[in-house]
Amino acid sequence: MSEVPNNSLAAPQFTSKTIFGTITKFEDVQDRIINTEHFLQACTDITGILDHLGTSFTLAKKDMLGNIKRINEHYKKDVAQFATLNVILEAESHMDKKPSNLALGVIWLKRALEFLRAFISGLSTEHHNRVEEENLRQTVLQAYEGTLQPYHGLMTQFLFTNISRLVPYRRNLLKTLMLDPTASVDMVISDIDLYLVNFSATLKLLEELLTQYGLTTEDKV
Repeated sequence: MSEVPNNSLAAPQFTSKTIFGTITKFEDVQDRIINTEHFLQACTDITGILDHLGTSFTLAKKDMLGNIKRINEHYKKDVAQFATLNVILEAESHMDKKPSNLALGVIWLKRALEFLRAFISGLSTEHHNRVEEENLRQTVLQAYEGTLQPYHGLMTQFLFTNISRLVPYRRNLLKTLMLDPTASVDMVISDIDLYLVNFSATLKLLEELLTQYGLTTEDKV
């Protein structure tokens, strides 16, 4: 008599019922390689989360897409040579001006991605901790303070503090992240948790590569 597999031990899988279950996922980077084309597609897809935070984040999305475009245009100059972000950053480390304009685009894109990572991670943590507060302003501000704020001048910080008041309530935001009438908050959070694994690992590696090649700056905007 054959043994019945224990499905309860199966690894969690993405659903097809939420935004995070369907957008392009960041790849596994255990080999310490970031594929340029796939990375840029995943970055483009995750910017869509800003639409769910409201029109006040339109400029932030525009900035992210602008940096993605800058990197993509460089990649398209020689897709074989620049197939990995590793090669692009290594080449930029030899430029007379460091960080170069292209490297600055990567740096600011990374910072914006780190904000999004911190925000969705906050959503997950609060859900698991059964936080019921509907106002997400503090969640957004905590994500901002740990990522973008150190690189923003006082005026930019003031503007962000104001737009953080306009984010939707928790239940409304989570509802917009569902793509199917049968989707649930638990599904959204489960997909976020799965998405965060490679997302976080990619950002960690990107930070290490920028540091390795001396492509860093503390300048504020």
